[in-house]
Amino acid sequence: MATKKFKSNYPKYAALETILAAATWPNERVNEAYPEIPSTCSRCGLEPETDLHVYWQCPCNSNIDDDAIRDSDKYIDTAVTHAADKPCLWLRGIMPKSYTHIPNDDIAQRRIFYCEGDCPPLGEWPSGVYYCDGGGGEYGAFSQKVWGGYCVLGR
Repeated sequence: MATKKFKSNYPKYAALETILAAATWPNERVNEAYPEIPSTCSRCGLEPETDLHVYWQCPCNSNIDDDAIRDSDKYIDTAVTHAADKPCLWLRGIMPKSYTHIPNDDIAQRRIFYCEGDCPPLGEWPSGVYYCDGGGGEYGAFSQKVWGGYCVLGR
């Protein structure tokens, strides 16, 4: 089932993987390699197209008809303020280690494993693409939870 779900959403997963890996090429980055390409935003034409502009500042983001985009608007000011010191969170969606803490004596008690389908034994996961959420911490949906989750997508 995971494979079918993955294949039907492949463009979304590929885009997210590209963002996580900082492998996007906004026009400002393209312009550094190819000066003949303007660095201004392809959508609004108002500002240099940086990751921060594309994800948080571009006025054309308001034209995107997606609840997840609209729901994230409340974080725009915080993202703009903290993108320089926490780019992994605000430009990649990766939770910084400094935002996570579980006391060592509490780790074993808090382990929760859920697996759907055939799962390999603990410690025997094959190589592949693995994703973690960024749902906890100060700016997450569940601010009291400061640990991450894992989602394994089979291909």
